[in-house]
Amino acid sequence: MARGQHIKLYYTVQELIDDKVISPTEIVIFWGKRGKGKSSLMGKFMSDFMKPEIAQRRIEMSWEKCDKLRQADILIEPPEDHIVFCDTFFEDNGFRGEGRRPYEISALNLGMPNEKYLDIIPPVPFASIFLDEIQDLYDSHQGSIATFVSKWFELLRQVGVFMGMACQRPIRVSKDIRELAVFFELVDMEHMYIRDHITTTIWTVNVIYDNANLERYLETRDKELIDKTFKIMFRGNIFKCYDPDFFMPMFYKGFENQRFIFNKVERTEFSVAGFERFNNKRIIDIPDTFRGKQQKQNKGRNVSSG
Repeated sequence: MARGQHIKLYYTVQELIDDKVISPTEIVIFWGKRGKGKSSLMGKFMSDFMKPEIAQRRIEMSWEKCDKLRQADILIEPPEDHIVFCDTFFEDNGFRGEGRRPYEISALNLGMPNEKYLDIIPPVPFASIFLDEIQDLYDSHQGSIATFVSKWFELLRQVGVFMGMACQRPIRVSKDIRELAVFFELVDMEHMYIRDHITTTIWTVNVIYDNANLERYLETRDKELIDKTFKIMFRGNIFKCYDPDFFMPMFYKGFENQRFIFNKVERTEFSVAGFERFNNKRIIDIPDTFRGKQQKQNKGRNVSSG
């Protein structure tokens, strides 16, 4: 972007679509440093996709596609209010207190044949899906992602799905997905206040459309590789739309009715009894799931003793 060039401010996601910044059937990876507003900007997108001016048109298009699927006895009926899904909690009360919430979706099962989650396989046509912190889910360092998953992403456009995903380091996301995506780098987030209350949030976003350019940009930070820069606004306090405790229960699974015991640290006692007390209080073991430990153990078992 040339120095001094005006950065356009958008008020709605529909304006981004009308201006051809993105298409309504896009895969967008929101990325950037911590605290730049990746998750909150996805919240802005969810808010807009749930509003009647976008939601009703997408529901109509979804019904048209669902009618064709019925010919193959695939009975999918989109919800009546909107077809927005996410893997965390979001509620947009806005200034009028509408209280719109997305529908829940499990990111772990997207694209995978799974009897338990048949309602999301295949996806609801023209749905909007938002996933947070995807770098571990589709980690390129773990090798190729499952064929079912990569094929699922390739077919999203054919059923009109908009996919938004957030991560800090997009290079960690599998290249199979990056080749299909548009990249939104969150570079700034500004708030407007009235008496210490946030009333408006404005994000500044760099757009890169090509994965090869993204890879070069990550290496060189050459601003010539940025295709567009824009700002987008949310009126209200976007941070009141989240539930920060959404994932907390999973960390306490199996401990719901137990009392925690806290022991203060002690100096090492060099005696048999001291060592026994130390080890009796602690479980010194590496979980089987830690960094491929189980796979390495299995590999060792397959080695012939000669």
